[in-house]
Amino acid sequence: MNKIRPFFCLIAVLCFFASNAHSKEQSCDTLSGCHCNSPDPSPAGIMIGHPHPAKTWMLSYRYMLMGMSGVNQGTQPVDNAIVFQSYLMSPEKMTMNMHMLMLMYGFTNRFSVMAMLNFTHSNMSMTMPEGVSHMHTSADASPHSHGNHHHSMGFGDTKLYALFALIKTQTTTFTLSGGVSIPTGQFNLSGESGSMFAGSHLPYAMQAGSGTVDFMPSLTFLKTHSDFTYSFQATSTIRPFYNKKTYNLGNEFTLNAWTAYELWSWMSVSVRAEGTISGKIKGNDKLLFSVLEPSADAQNYGGHRLSSFLGINFHILKGILPKQRLSLEGGIPVYQNLNGIQQPSKFNINIGYGVTF
Repeated sequence: MNKIRPFFCLIAVLCFFASNAHSKEQSCDTLSGCHCNSPDPSPAGIMIGHPHPAKTWMLSYRYMLMGMSGVNQGTQPVDNAIVFQSYLMSPEKMTMNMHMLMLMYGFTNRFSVMAMLNFTHSNMSMTMPEGVSHMHTSADASPHSHGNHHHSMGFGDTKLYALFALIKTQTTTFTLSGGVSIPTGQFNLSGESGSMFAGSHLPYAMQAGSGTVDFMPSLTFLKTHSDFTYSFQATSTIRPFYNKKTYNLGNEFTLNAWTAYELWSWMSVSVRAEGTISGKIKGNDKLLFSVLEPSADAQNYGGHRLSSFLGINFHILKGILPKQRLSLEGGIPVYQNLNGIQQPSKFNINIGYGVTF
């Protein structure tokens, strides 16, 4: 319960801000001079900011890159000798690439729907105890199939959202959104011939989907004042079910706070802080050998993370497609307290491009 408490505290803060804003301002739906269609300054890492304008579409592409290296136990780094006491191999580096395609439509200025598809590509390199040779690789194995390296790629789960602005004024938006994740992603990816996971499922972090129907409620408060915009957001992923492999990825709660400053009508910069609480994996995949390396062990997932980000947005206001946006954002971790033995995050890069029509 203590881990969930900060999530509800932020919800209370959002509701306080929204109630004050609503008491002082008229509805955006009734204001002829409303700036509801002004350029969106949301950072590239924010998936849901506010409902889309009525009777318009937005198509966007996002790319996310996350890099990890080393090994942590709790908040402290540990050397490979500690890992080798329980596992055959120790992780060196991992990268996860995610490509997302999103389509949003605004039925009214207050109500929008959105669908999101994604494709992931992950790579992980391992190291063995000193004096132990690499695992044998068959002659017909691919270049990515060596015993100390494995990779995966596949389509992820399909996500559907509905967004409703409880309050929408000239300068303030308070949005309630609800989403459902449909388990269309692959969660039974196996290692290639000659790799350390040949004949076995890949670790949980290397799978593309959760295998479960998940729910994603969130609240977002957004305020614009002159050239500044700031926002507080609480998002979550609730996973009440187990998949066919008898495990559950655990719940996640994320708090975001960001502010953006409009330098010119075509460019803005942003600063963002993101805190995440991730639960442990419940159950385990019976076809995954947990002693191979830490990410194959269901106990080594979840924890607390706090990251900081800097971003920049470019807006194209003229031309054939005048409502275009290019967003770039980079982040590093500030604090990490991880469950068990895990690779800590080292950096995050978010890139987004969207067009409204």
